Amino acid sequence: MQHVLILGAGGKIAKLTENMLLKETDAALTLFLRKLQEQVSQSLRTIPEQAVIK
Repeated sequence: MQHVLILGAGGKIAKLTENMLLKETDAALTLFLRKLQEQVSQSLRTIPEQAVIK
């Protein structure tokens, strides 16, 4: 399994990349973004392995 760090995870390109990686790979994603509640898509909130660091 690969680990992928995505900076600016609230942006459009990052969101497209996140969805592609989740569907097509077994990579573990670490997402960095500002204003968590406003930017995280609903589909990413349901991933049990995701951790939020404040």
